[in-house]
Amino acid sequence: MSWDIIKLIRGDSHARTFYIPDDTKEDGKYILDDKEVVYFGITLPHQPFEHAIIKKVFHPEDQREDGVFEVYLTPDDTVDLLPGIYYYSIKLLYYDEKGKECVDTIVNKHKVVVND
Repeated sequence: MSWDIIKLIRGDSHARTFYIPDDTKEDGKYILDDKEVVYFGITLPHQPFEHAIIKKVFHPEDQREDGVFEVYLTPDDTVDLLPGIYYYSIKLLYYDEKGKECVDTIVNKHKVVVND
């Protein structure tokens, strides 16, 4: 899967779909189990994911049957962004076979371009 640059106008809505790749599945898409969570965040340059200025959280019920998620940014999400370069990341929280909480970065710091 190619992770593209997100381009948006400050104060506008923006929708983007994505899935978590899984090479072990025939369709190549990972399906969340009932305890797993996906995080989408937009950060300033050099800002850690934990301090994302826009955060979206996805649970299993937010995933479509085909394994796809839709990130929807509202005008309220983007209106206060200054024009410039930001970055988005996507992380998966899951539990290993021993029940230990784990986090994998699916997408690390791809560009978001905000125009006025």
